[in-house]
Amino acid sequence: MICTDAADKFIEASDDFVLLGTITENTDVLIKKDNNVKKIGLTSNKDYLSDFIREKYVDAEIEYMSPHSFGYAYESDQIDGYVIDIGLINSNLEGEIENVSDSDYGSNVIIANRKILKDKKFKEFLDSYNKMVLEYNKNPNPNYFKFKFGKDERRNEIWKVKLRKIDLKQ
Repeated sequence: MICTDAADKFIEASDDFVLLGTITENTDVLIKKDNNVKKIGLTSNKDYLSDFIREKYVDAEIEYMSPHSFGYAYESDQIDGYVIDIGLINSNLEGEIENVSDSDYGSNVIIANRKILKDKKFKEFLDSYNKMVLEYNKNPNPNYFKFKFGKDERRNEIWKVKLRKIDLKQ
Protein backbone atom coordinates (compact mmCIF):
# COMPACT_ATOMS: atom_id res chain seq x y z
CA MET A 1 0.00 0.00 0.00
CA ILE A 2 1.51 3.31 -1.10
CA CYS A 3 0.36 6.76 -2.16
CA THR A 4 -0.78 7.24 -5.74
CA ASP A 5 2.21 9.32 -6.85
CA ALA A 6 4.73 6.79 -5.51
CA ALA A 7 2.85 3.91 -7.16
CA ASP A 8 3.09 5.53 -10.59
CA LYS A 9 6.85 5.91 -10.27
CA PHE A 10 7.27 2.39 -8.89
CA ILE A 11 5.36 0.77 -11.74
CA GLU A 12 7.20 2.84 -14.36
CA ALA A 13 10.49 1.54 -12.95
CA SER A 14 9.56 -2.16 -13.03
CA ASP A 15 7.40 -4.33 -15.28
CA ASP A 16 7.22 -6.93 -12.51
CA PHE A 17 4.55 -5.00 -10.63
CA VAL A 18 0.97 -4.09 -11.38
CA LEU A 19 -1.43 -1.56 -9.89
CA LEU A 20 -4.43 -3.30 -8.32
CA GLY A 21 -6.34 -0.13 -7.54
CA THR A 22 -7.20 2.47 -4.95
CA ILE A 23 -7.82 1.00 -1.49
CA THR A 24 -8.20 4.07 0.75
CA GLU A 25 -9.84 7.45 0.34
CA ASN A 26 -9.56 10.67 2.34
CA THR A 27 -6.68 9.72 4.64
CA ASP A 28 -4.75 13.00 4.60
CA VAL A 29 -5.29 15.83 7.08
CA LEU A 30 -3.89 19.30 7.59
CA ILE A 31 -2.59 20.24 11.02
CA LYS A 32 -2.44 24.02 11.40
CA LYS A 33 -1.74 26.56 14.10
CA ASP A 34 -4.71 28.77 13.20
CA ASN A 35 -6.55 30.05 10.14
CA ASN A 36 -3.72 32.42 9.20
CA VAL A 37 -1.88 29.82 7.11
CA LYS A 38 0.91 31.23 4.96
CA LYS A 39 3.24 28.23 4.52
CA ILE A 40 2.27 24.54 4.54
CA GLY A 41 4.64 21.59 4.73
CA LEU A 42 3.93 18.81 2.27
CA THR A 43 5.79 15.59 1.54
CA SER A 44 7.67 15.72 -1.75
CA ASN A 45 5.99 13.91 -4.65
CA LYS A 46 2.46 14.32 -3.29
CA ASP A 47 1.28 16.42 -6.22
CA TYR A 48 -2.39 15.46 -5.85
CA LEU A 49 -2.39 16.96 -2.33
CA SER A 50 -0.89 20.27 -3.45
CA ASP A 51 -3.96 20.88 -5.61
CA PHE A 52 -6.24 20.48 -2.58
CA ILE A 53 -4.07 22.79 -0.47
CA ARG A 54 -4.03 25.47 -3.16
CA GLU A 55 -7.81 25.20 -3.47
CA LYS A 56 -8.39 25.81 0.25
CA TYR A 57 -5.46 28.15 0.94
CA VAL A 58 -4.98 30.15 -2.25
CA ASP A 59 -2.34 32.46 -0.83
CA ALA A 60 -0.38 29.82 1.08
CA GLU A 61 3.05 28.73 -0.08
CA ILE A 62 3.76 24.99 -0.19
CA GLU A 63 7.08 23.91 1.29
CA TYR A 64 8.07 20.44 0.07
CA MET A 65 10.07 18.56 2.67
CA SER A 66 10.66 15.22 4.31
CA PRO A 67 7.80 14.32 6.67
CA HIS A 68 10.45 13.81 9.35
CA SER A 69 11.06 17.57 9.24
CA PHE A 70 7.44 18.60 9.86
CA GLY A 71 7.63 18.66 13.65
CA TYR A 72 10.71 20.84 13.85
CA ALA A 73 9.60 23.16 11.06
CA TYR A 74 6.15 23.54 12.67
CA GLU A 75 7.46 24.14 16.20
CA SER A 76 10.09 26.62 14.99
CA ASP A 77 7.49 28.58 12.97
CA GLN A 78 9.04 27.78 9.60
CA ILE A 79 5.64 26.44 8.49
CA ASP A 80 2.12 27.20 9.73
CA GLY A 81 0.76 23.74 9.01
CA TYR A 82 1.54 20.38 7.45
CA VAL A 83 -0.23 17.46 5.83
CA ILE A 84 0.00 13.96 7.30
CA ASP A 85 -1.91 10.69 7.21
CA ILE A 86 -4.84 10.66 9.61
CA GLY A 87 -3.48 7.48 11.19
CA LEU A 88 -0.52 9.47 12.52
CA ILE A 89 -2.57 11.96 14.52
CA ASN A 90 -1.97 11.76 18.24
CA SER A 91 -2.87 13.86 21.22
CA ASN A 92 0.65 15.34 21.39
CA LEU A 93 0.13 17.23 18.14
CA GLU A 94 -0.69 20.88 18.77
CA GLY A 95 -3.08 22.74 16.52
CA GLU A 96 -6.30 22.44 14.61
CA ILE A 97 -6.94 19.45 12.36
CA GLU A 98 -9.00 19.50 9.18
CA ASN A 99 -9.52 17.34 6.13
CA VAL A 100 -7.34 18.21 3.17
CA SER A 101 -10.29 18.11 0.78
CA ASP A 102 -14.03 18.45 1.09
CA SER A 103 -14.42 16.00 -1.82
CA ASP A 104 -13.60 12.29 -1.81
CA TYR A 105 -10.23 11.38 -3.35
CA GLY A 106 -8.07 8.28 -3.61
CA SER A 107 -5.19 8.45 -1.19
CA ASN A 108 -3.51 5.03 -1.22
CA VAL A 109 -3.28 2.26 -3.79
CA ILE A 110 -2.05 -1.30 -3.69
CA ILE A 111 0.49 -2.77 -6.07
CA ALA A 112 1.58 -6.39 -6.35
CA ASN A 113 4.20 -8.49 -8.05
CA ARG A 114 2.59 -10.08 -11.11
CA LYS A 115 3.92 -13.50 -10.05
CA ILE A 116 1.65 -13.71 -6.99
CA LEU A 117 -1.64 -12.76 -8.65
CA LYS A 118 -2.63 -16.39 -9.24
CA ASP A 119 -1.16 -17.71 -5.98
CA LYS A 120 -3.62 -19.36 -3.59
CA LYS A 121 -2.31 -17.45 -0.55
CA PHE A 122 -2.75 -14.16 -2.38
CA LYS A 123 -6.35 -15.06 -3.22
CA GLU A 124 -6.90 -15.88 0.48
CA PHE A 125 -5.48 -12.49 1.38
CA LEU A 126 -7.84 -10.79 -1.10
CA ASP A 127 -10.85 -12.62 0.31
CA SER A 128 -9.92 -11.67 3.88
CA TYR A 129 -9.17 -8.08 2.96
CA ASN A 130 -12.41 -7.64 1.01
CA LYS A 131 -14.45 -9.10 3.91
CA MET A 132 -12.79 -6.61 6.26
CA VAL A 133 -13.65 -3.75 3.89
CA LEU A 134 -17.32 -4.79 3.82
CA GLU A 135 -17.38 -4.96 7.62
CA TYR A 136 -15.67 -1.60 8.05
CA ASN A 137 -17.86 0.15 5.48
CA LYS A 138 -21.01 -0.77 7.44
CA ASN A 139 -19.84 1.64 10.17
CA PRO A 140 -16.74 3.61 9.15
CA ASN A 141 -15.02 5.00 12.23
CA PRO A 142 -11.50 5.31 13.61
CA ASN A 143 -12.15 2.90 16.46
CA TYR A 144 -12.11 0.03 13.95
CA PHE A 145 -8.33 0.37 13.67
CA LYS A 146 -5.52 0.13 16.19
CA PHE A 147 -3.25 3.11 15.70
CA LYS A 148 0.45 2.90 16.33
CA PHE A 149 0.69 6.39 17.78
CA GLY A 150 -2.24 6.39 20.16
CA LYS A 151 -5.69 7.81 20.16
CA ASP A 152 -6.79 11.38 19.61
CA GLU A 153 -10.48 12.27 19.86
CA ARG A 154 -10.00 15.06 17.30
CA ARG A 155 -9.71 12.29 14.72
CA ASN A 156 -13.35 11.32 15.33
CA GLU A 157 -14.63 14.79 14.43
CA ILE A 158 -13.17 14.80 10.92
CA TRP A 159 -13.11 11.07 10.08
CA LYS A 160 -14.26 10.36 6.54
CA VAL A 161 -11.87 7.57 5.56
CA LYS A 162 -13.32 5.09 3.10
CA LEU A 163 -11.92 1.70 2.15
CA ARG A 164 -12.32 0.08 -1.25
CA LYS A 165 -12.35 -3.58 -2.15
CA ILE A 166 -9.65 -5.01 -4.40
CA ASP A 167 -11.16 -6.32 -7.62
CA LEU A 168 -8.78 -8.23 -9.91
CA LYS A 169 -11.35 -8.21 -12.73
CA GLN A 170 -10.79 -4.51 -13.48
